[in-house]
Amino acid sequence: MKPGQVIAIFNHLPFPTSEIFRVLGQRREILHGFLGADVIGMHTQDYSRHFLSAAVRILGLEVTGRGVHYQGRFVHMFLAPVGIDPLPIRSLMGRPEVQARIAELREQFAGKKVVFGLDEIDVTKVRDRQSTEARRN
Repeated sequence: MKPGQVIAIFNHLPFPTSEIFRVLGQRREILHGFLGADVIGMHTQDYSRHFLSAAVRILGLEVTGRGVHYQGRFVHMFLAPVGIDPLPIRSLMGRPEVQARIAELREQFAGKKVVFGLDEIDVTKVRDRQSTEARRN
């Protein structure tokens, strides 16, 4: 690693409460692994709070709302909620081409129940898929 480089980790999964986390056999190793980074990202304030609580209760570290003191340095926490901003989507609803497509779908599925599910939206996976498709063409 070169001097001045920053290591960041982003946890894509919910971080469990310290009560749940402390029953894991490798809990200390997992926390030390996270704390090897300079910056730790979580999806929500709750996940960040759970992580910091585990650092206090399991490792006895000093924490603040912005991070944790670890081995003579400060590991910063940040929040990065991932989701869809509904306002831009709502603004598209009034477009004539969108209204026409909605009418087509209503006609096509008239009298039927339609169930729609979205497993995940991960921008990195969308970009990877697009770049793979671009290489094929």
